[in-house]
Amino acid sequence: MGFGVLYPTLASAQVYAVQSEDELVIAGFIAAYFVFFASIIAVSVTFHVVVIILIAGPLKKIPPEHRIIEPGQVWLLLVPCFAMFWNFMVFQKIPQSFQRHFSSQGRTDLGDCGEQLGLWYAITVAMTGVPCVQYIAAPASLILLIIFLVKIHTLKGQISSTSIQVY
Repeated sequence: MGFGVLYPTLASAQVYAVQSEDELVIAGFIAAYFVFFASIIAVSVTFHVVVIILIAGPLKKIPPEHRIIEPGQVWLLLVPCFAMFWNFMVFQKIPQSFQRHFSSQGRTDLGDCGEQLGLWYAITVAMTGVPCVQYIAAPASLILLIIFLVKIHTLKGQISSTSIQVY
């Protein structure tokens, strides 16, 4: 008589234990999913911050009267969705700022200072949102970004230290 009352209690405890193990496995997968995507977001933000620092540095060396865009405005590239538009502004205005500075010194031997390169970079970044095209556009945008960064750092080295104004 005592076992008849105890049996349903043991059976329900076993069912509950199995559900609990399943729930733990599912919770583990969910936790791993969030950790994985949080780490991807952290790496992405870190990458973008490094790129912004590498872009703002040469821009700071251009005298303020020749800048079309200020170094602080480059940080707007971190704003989601807005960055798609802002890429076109930043990667066009930085080379234009270099052009203004060098033309004020009478130098026209530097061409467009990377303006076309910046435009193609912004276009390829915009194309990374297109399915299937993204597989070509993403590596192309990374290559164009590296070339652009090398270009503006080369131009930064050509700015004479006497033309820098303290602000």
